[in-house]
Amino acid sequence: MTAPLDPKRELHVRRVRESFEKIPELRKTPGVSRTQGFENWRDRTKHSLLEVFGRDHEYVRRFGRLDFRVPRMVFGKGTPVWTQEDEKACSTDLYAAEQLLKDALDEAEKLPAPRADVPAPVPPDSPPIVIQILNQISQEVSVDVRQLVASIEAMPLDSATKQAAEEQVRLLEQEARGAQRWSVMGKSLDMLKGFGKGVYEKVALPLLLEIIKRQTLGPP
Repeated sequence: MTAPLDPKRELHVRRVRESFEKIPELRKTPGVSRTQGFENWRDRTKHSLLEVFGRDHEYVRRFGRLDFRVPRMVFGKGTPVWTQEDEKACSTDLYAAEQLLKDALDEAEKLPAPRADVPAPVPPDSPPIVIQILNQISQEVSVDVRQLVASIEAMPLDSATKQAAEEQVRLLEQEARGAQRWSVMGKSLDMLKGFGKGVYEKVALPLLLEIIKRQTLGPP
């Protein structure tokens, strides 16, 4: 049964749908994320997601972390350069945004509006997440990227989703073996989660546990 919507929330749900339907058009323009029209699309989408789900919802946080280009510092009044890597990052983030907005629309049409004054109840029997992670770390989990890529290939996903997921796995593994910046790794983990439950459980979670193990216990 579809939950009833108040007029304001219904307006923002409609705007989220319009943003979702706009993505195929955005893909057709090279360097689209440098345009004012794109900035208006991103700001409007983020605002409507916030109005529908609330500030702390994962959809709002995940969308806010999408850069649609390679993050870099720009000093003075210089114009940032645009490279093929930026184009690739934009394409990847547009795909992630498309999946995120699709899931958000499915959820928005079935769930009531969040109440900011009432905290979400915590099930009394839920075991602490930290304990679960530490227990799995103690089992000396070891992850082979080739095995994760093979798992993705075996999943019932379209070729574009498989390619995007495999790319994020490799980027995440490179970062885990290098600087281990959580701001970078968190983005890849969110994108892997956005590709579906199977990718999250069989790919993102094992990688996350391996990263935590390396940071906690040191390299093997």
